[in-house]
Amino acid sequence: MGLNIKMLVATITVLFAFLWAMPAMAQNGTETQVRLAFHQQPAQSGWSLAGWLVLPDMTAVNKEGTSTGATSLSLVGVGWASKPNWVEFLIGARVNQGGAIRLEPAFNLRGLRKIGEWNLYGEAHLYPRGQSARTISFISTDAPVASSSAKLDTAGMVLRVGAESEVVSRFHGRDSWGAGPRVSLVLRPLPHLGARKIALTAAYQLRNDRNFLRWYIVFLR
Repeated sequence: MGLNIKMLVATITVLFAFLWAMPAMAQNGTETQVRLAFHQQPAQSGWSLAGWLVLPDMTAVNKEGTSTGATSLSLVGVGWASKPNWVEFLIGARVNQGGAIRLEPAFNLRGLRKIGEWNLYGEAHLYPRGQSARTISFISTDAPVASSSAKLDTAGMVLRVGAESEVVSRFHGRDSWGAGPRVSLVLRPLPHLGARKIALTAAYQLRNDRNFLRWYIVFLR
């Protein structure tokens, strides 16, 4: 039991050390983003309903330090699973609240493929509306830290490290792209949270426009 507690403390220390160190790697003006999301995964096998809810990032500011307004994303659709692998076909809307509320239709494809100890995750977004029309491609991969995964697993956690990349292709305007490292702490299902798993992730991307430090807090079921 004492060893598990020590591993928990060590893991949290590593996670937060990584978070605090990443901004020092960037040039001035690094953007900080927070993604708080809820994911209703497909059933264990076959077809079923699936959905995502990404809550507004109230910390979002522009280069001048003023709020850019909150944005949320809601997606619903169908998913196919052969656990641990799954794919989802989703439609929904992005709600931009910078001044006036504006709905932006969204079409989305997401999937997870497990190859050995590695998770390969991808997203493809289409936002077809007007001058802001664009596609977004996101891919990430990570694996458990071999030296600690077994001990952490007995404590109800898994520490994973890897990398991610995101490309924004605009129909009108300059494209944006970048990549960087990520670290995740995955907590096992918690009964008092409806048996949901929680994934706490920090990622830092070097980009062609503005580097960012992104926090993900995802509730999975």
